Parts: sequence; structure tokens; C-alpha cells
Amino acid sequence: MIKRITGVVSLCAAMMLSTSVFAVEPIQLNGKSYAYNGSEEFTHSYFTGADKDKESWNEKVSVIFSSSTRSEDDLEELANDLRDGYSQNGRLVKAIKIAAKDGASTKFVVVGVMSGEEVAEGVMARASLVDGHSVVLMYSHRFYNENREKELIDWFEANGFNMEKELIDFAAIPNRAEFAAK
Repeated sequence: MIKRITGVVSLCAAMMLSTSVFAVEPIQLNGKSYAYNGSEEFTHSYFTGADKDKESWNEKVSVIFSSSTRSEDDLEELANDLRDGYSQNGRLVKAIKIAAKDGASTKFVVVGVMSGEEVAEGVMARASLVDGHSVVLMYSHRFYNENREKELIDWFEANGFNMEKELIDFAAIPNRAEFAAK
């Protein structure tokens, strides 16, 4: 009986240890906290506390790692793919390249909008190299009601510049190892 209890205690301790070691910290962006909500392959999603439903969220931050993009040229090709995707599936708002400086890699920022029968979505993505691999930090904002396109335009006018600057300046990219156990 003692051996069995010890085994259960050890299992519980291991579970607690793995939870604390592999816990993914929230992302703080533009004065809001986004909690980790799950991963699919290389994409790791974060939502605000109000947006726990993956089907009807309003704000989402995604961190996307690529192991195949390792150089500035690869990164530029990735940014061009993002730009082309927004152009083909919605509307490209802007695409800019920010030259490397002060030891930081070149950054690419791509902004687009997509609209459908039920949702209008603004997307801002920043691609950069971190530890020799590309990381895309993506912010998405959605509207669902019948005035969704107008609300998206209004949101961009009121918040777009600040959110874009936040993405460009964001330095707290999670470590790839944080997601290894997910």
C-alpha cells in the first residue's frame, strides 16, 4: 500500500513539475494580457481572457516558428509569402522592411484585411529572426456584426498605428522550448 501511495505522490509531483516547468507565460501586448490557448504544429495561439472560444474570438496573438527559415533572404521570402497571402485572400494594407540595427535582425511587417460573410479581420504580422530561426508574431482583430467592415476600418484608424509599433518593438518572444511539451 505504501509503495502504491508513493508512486501516486511521485506521479503527482512529476505532473506538477512538468506543469510549472513547461507553463507558457502570457504575452503582454499593447496594455493587454494574452494567455496561451493551444498549439497546432508551429503555431501557438494566445487570447485575451474574454476570448476563450476559439470560434468567436475578437483578439488573438499567434507566435509561429519556422525551422526552415534561417537567413535574411529566407525571411524576406517568408514575408513575401505573407504579403501574397493577404493580397490573394483579402487586401494588403502595407508591407514594410525595417533594416537591421543595434544587433537586431531585419524585421518585416505585413498588414492586411480579410472579410467574409460573417467576419471581418485585420491582421498584422511581424517576421524576424530569433536564435537563427524565423518567428512570426501575428496580431489579429475580428468583428462579426453586420457593420463589421466599418468597425474594422474604425478600429484600424484608432489603433492600427499603435499596434503596429507594439509589434515592431516587441522583444519578449517566447522561447521555442516553452512549447516543446505542448
